[in-house]
Amino acid sequence: MLPSPGITRALLATNTILYLAMLAFDAFAGRAGGPRLPFDVMAPSVETLQAFGMLSTERLFECGRVWLLVTPIFLHLGLLHFLFNTFALWQLGPLAEQAFGRTRFLVLYLGTGIAGNVAGASFGIGGAGASGAIFGLMGATLVFARRRRHAIGPGLVYQWLLRWLLYGVLLSLFVRNINHFAHGGGFVTGLALGVLADRAGAAAIWSFGARVAVAASAVSFVFVAIDAPKLLRGGAVLTLDHELKGVWSAVDRFGDPSEPDAQSASEIRDAVWRLRDLRGLRGEVEAYRRRAVELLETLRASSEPLERRDAAASFVEIVRGLNDWLGENACAHGLSFR
Repeated sequence: MLPSPGITRALLATNTILYLAMLAFDAFAGRAGGPRLPFDVMAPSVETLQAFGMLSTERLFECGRVWLLVTPIFLHLGLLHFLFNTFALWQLGPLAEQAFGRTRFLVLYLGTGIAGNVAGASFGIGGAGASGAIFGLMGATLVFARRRRHAIGPGLVYQWLLRWLLYGVLLSLFVRNINHFAHGGGFVTGLALGVLADRAGAAAIWSFGARVAVAASAVSFVFVAIDAPKLLRGGAVLTLDHELKGVWSAVDRFGDPSEPDAQSASEIRDAVWRLRDLRGLRGEVEAYRRRAVELLETLRASSEPLERRDAAASFVEIVRGLNDWLGENACAHGLSFR
């Protein structure tokens, strides 16, 4: 008797829960907005995707966040992306699970998904999605069906899988931002693992591999949860950096001993308002924000050229201090390295 596709159902449920959780998180945080293109329908924000574990090549290679090779397998970039992968897994998953058994199927799915992410990241491509794992299942199941293609059932399955593969390749050519390297990496790895998985024996090894795969997935999301609060504050840090550097030239002009011009005063006033409204900062960065507001207000209120010059010089030190902080803490907050 063939095993029921329980792992496939669990994967579908996990993907659905995480996708809905990202949408709910965006709605709660006030990030939900209207889509610009059809493929942006119900797309989680970049900030939320990063907080949930989207693959970032910078954070992977520069910061050693290796768990970002695992978590993207369970995330999706929008409604159509989610629906296509869900339909593909719903169609292909039970077939592959019944062909190889639960433990081998689980190793195949997560192993090819990780391999696809490694392939994409090697070419500087991040993102999220189960497509690499789905193409991996296609490759593995093709191996299984081809070795039995002279029988009626497996022969029909083999032809069906070839059509699925063709549809997937053709669709990827007409959808923007497709990670072809992840698809190819997952598919090739699926072919290789399919050869091994289709052999009898080594049940204990596959069972151990399945436990490792489940544990690695759980631990990866634990690390993502630990990182998430700092990642979400990273946007506020970048906003602070942008505001301080944006008003720098006005501060420089206002600190000149000659009479300050009205345009510089207006720019400084607007910057003060925006900096007062900026929330989500902590510790040393919040101290930079408060000190910057104090210095900008001193510049606006002072009629003494020497006092304005000193305030402008102190403001420059604040900007440099924040820049140094960014260099030291970029990894922890998921900030850009460029």
